[in-house]
Amino acid sequence: DFDKRPLIAEFAQFPWAEDNGCFDRWREGKTGYPMVDAGMRELRHTGWVHNGMRFLLASFLTKYLLLPWQRGLSEFYELLLDGDQSCNALGWQWTSGSNTDAFPYSCLVNPVSFGHRQDPVGHYVRRWVPELSGLPNAYIHQPWRAPPNILQSVGLKLVGHSAGTGLA
Repeated sequence: DFDKRPLIAEFAQFPWAEDNGCFDRWREGKTGYPMVDAGMRELRHTGWVHNGMRFLLASFLTKYLLLPWQRGLSEFYELLLDGDQSCNALGWQWTSGSNTDAFPYSCLVNPVSFGHRQDPVGHYVRRWVPELSGLPNAYIHQPWRAPPNILQSVGLKLVGHSAGTGLA
């Protein structure tokens, strides 16, 4: 039952956050974080994403949104063409920190830094998040930093007041 219960028993008591619609925004690629959104949209469209992107998506769900790894596991298993319940379960547990040989829970994968490293000029983001395609490279991974006149010129309206709250 390692697809349902953490390998480290104490982790079963982890205080996961209330969902508040975050899972659906993650699932649909509408978190407001361009690399996360691009990855989820690619996965939903093609049934596949690169292993590094799988790690970012799992880390974002469990460590930024603080939502249970089992929900991500279930979503990935339904979407991935190469999904394997056992491999995916152990990978999700490793990423969330509940595996005996886990990636430390306190280690975070920064989705903005990841984007700058893996997609420096934004080709990937522009392909999967076309509403950002008009943004200059300097803002493609952080649209919330774009001046209002640039956002207006490309037809973007940010929803909320802080990073990653979504795009309209």
